[in-house]
Amino acid sequence: MPNNHLEELFKSVQKNYFKKNHKNINVEYYPFRSLKHTIEWTPWQIRIRINQHFINAPNQIIEDLAIILLAKIYKVKNIKESRKRYNEYVEKLKESLPVKKYNRLDSYKAEGRFYDLSRIFQQLNELYFSNGLKTPVLGWSRMKSYRRLGFYDKERDLLVISRIFDQRGIPEDIIRYLVYHEMLHIKYPSIKKNGRRIIHSKQFRETEKQYPEYEDIQQWLKRNIRRL
Repeated sequence: MPNNHLEELFKSVQKNYFKKNHKNINVEYYPFRSLKHTIEWTPWQIRIRINQHFINAPNQIIEDLAIILLAKIYKVKNIKESRKRYNEYVEKLKESLPVKKYNRLDSYKAEGRFYDLSRIFQQLNELYFSNGLKTPVLGWSRMKSYRRLGFYDKERDLLVISRIFDQRGIPEDIIRYLVYHEMLHIKYPSIKKNGRRIIHSKQFRETEKQYPEYEDIQQWLKRNIRRL
């Protein structure tokens, strides 16, 4: 589907489904590595990037995707049918895509230059989880990341923290909190509700906020993340 056809379809959805604050829409395909899309509201336009794997998607699926993305901007919730069709299409699409190539697990090391993630994980597991969590593969990220501060990969049972925090002068409690956050992903896996994948459930958020000095840590991250 050419970009101009894509934009016309999105504009049609905006006009027919969302009745206010219409803005110019810019839509393009983009080579995201994962099956994701982005939408951004600017003072001049709505900018949307669609994963390139959807170039050959049926018009109905692109229309459903337009409804899903624009609903985020216009705060509309009643889009269950679009979500259902879109999610069914994505599941079939995944089957046709090449298998992801992962970094070898042994390329991730828990012991960094200044901090040992194994020690931190064991301490947190005992203190907050009654030693109830099985220890995953732990490691510092292979490259510096300022957007993805950590992640837990359930498929590989891998917990990773960005190596930007493995340096002298970083308060250990910042690292402990980041590990704690990813441990919560082990305890509270993502769920599907009304056809939507929820990564941070209500229980997850409530438990996370119980971490000591939670608000202070959030402020520290906001002030310092770009200085690391």
